[in-house]
Amino acid sequence: MSQKRLAAVLVFFIGVLLMAWFAQLFFLDDVYQFLKKNMVKSALVEVSNNIDENNLDEIISNIQSAGIEVRIVDSNGVDRLNTKQTSLAEYTTEQLIDLYQDEVSENGIMWEHLTKFDVADESDEETDSAFYKDSNTCRMITCAQLVKQKDGTELLVLMRSIITQNGINMDVMWTQMLFVSITLLLLALAGCLFLKTRFNCKIGQYKEVAQELAVGNFNVCFPVQGCSSMKDLGDSLNCAVKKFSETEQNREELLANISHDLRAPLTMMIGYAQMMQEIPGENTPENVQIMIDEANRLSMLVNDILDLSKMKEAAPRLKLETFCLTDLLQETVYHYQKLTAQKQWEISFEKDRRVWVRADQTKISRVIYNFICNAINHTGQDKKIRVQQLVQDKKVFVRVTDNGPGIAEDKISSIWDRYYRIEQGNRTSAAEGSGLGLCIVKNILQQHQAEYGVESKQNQGSTFWFALEVLDQQQTEKFVKKQNQ
Repeated sequence: MSQKRLAAVLVFFIGVLLMAWFAQLFFLDDVYQFLKKNMVKSALVEVSNNIDENNLDEIISNIQSAGIEVRIVDSNGVDRLNTKQTSLAEYTTEQLIDLYQDEVSENGIMWEHLTKFDVADESDEETDSAFYKDSNTCRMITCAQLVKQKDGTELLVLMRSIITQNGINMDVMWTQMLFVSITLLLLALAGCLFLKTRFNCKIGQYKEVAQELAVGNFNVCFPVQGCSSMKDLGDSLNCAVKKFSETEQNREELLANISHDLRAPLTMMIGYAQMMQEIPGENTPENVQIMIDEANRLSMLVNDILDLSKMKEAAPRLKLETFCLTDLLQETVYHYQKLTAQKQWEISFEKDRRVWVRADQTKISRVIYNFICNAINHTGQDKKIRVQQLVQDKKVFVRVTDNGPGIAEDKISSIWDRYYRIEQGNRTSAAEGSGLGLCIVKNILQQHQAEYGVESKQNQGSTFWFALEVLDQQQTEKFVKKQNQ
């Protein structure tokens, strides 16, 4: 938990305590009076309902022990209950008779009277009642109700109670409130310190793992424990470490592969050059062609690496133009037919009609070159490659098919990766690729937002394809007319 969150929790807790103190200061008396009033009224109802019961004395005793005075008189103002002297004794017989008559006229409805007055000190000789000794100022409630016994006798039940807290109780309550507040505040501080220490401990563990990663050690694991957010963070970081580890492994494999690919043509070129220099009879066109082929292979590898790096750093803008895709395919196929004629490769081209598209012609040309070159490197013993152009649903599909060993199903999704290379055991051509061609193709087609894919089964060959939007007939005719002018 961060320091800001800890501070927020502590401020919230202090706010709750302040609200409790505020309620205690401004609403405690009102709540106490409300509860006390309801207690007196409930006691009056209880006595009225049990006026003929044998346990009436016990009920009244319990009520008096709760600080409520009780007095029961008849119609003549005569007490019917032997109770200890209370403040209700201030009512004279005449006052009780008048109160009785008022209750009769009101059909026995409960009467309530709230009084606030100043009470004399305990040293005042004129005040003998212990009822007044707790406070110099108090509020009391007096209730009365007319009750009829089973024999028809009507009695007046009076009850009175102070509804103001006395000073001693208030002092005790405030002291308890202060003690509880300080205790809770200390517990909150201790809890915040504990959570902060625990959080810092976990952050320390993450820091140690991050330091191991900084020195290249990917065999580490972030802790996955604690709250759900910390667990999610640990899982995410462990997933990132796994990806970094795979990337680092692929990078090392790429460096090893590139080192091999660079070393092989250089070694061959140096060997043939030395042989031609030292042995006059070896200076033949065949040996020169071998050196040229190896130089071209080396140039292709270097260009692939440089181009892919540029694509990863910042995708260059496409130079969109309208061109005939059919003509581009035909020219590319013708070029490869001339290049592979001596090696007896058979490259065919099938089209349904001429189509125009709007795209980056140079980059699309490179996609076609890569697909055909890939087919040459992996074709079967018959050395047949088929290039097709098909128009479907306002899209033109370009398909390059070979009859090679195909691609295992579990590897199809990996062939577009930057570092992936088909095992050389699957190759039937002496040529070797850099493992970057299809990754370059993927980047180009994604820039064009074009569909692309591969269809392959082992021992049944592979078909690499992509699709572009075809210009409609009106746009095509307009472009052709402009071109002819």
